[in-house]
Amino acid sequence: MGDPLPLRLALPELRYPIGSEPEKTISINQHFR
Repeated sequence: MGDPLPLRLALPELRYPIGSEPEKTISINQHFR
């Protein structure tokens, strides 16, 4: 397991651009906020 979760979730906009998966983006944003 060499995949940093915080690093992957740190860029939700790149992984889940607003409009494609708003629920996922919002969920990640709430967790990081």
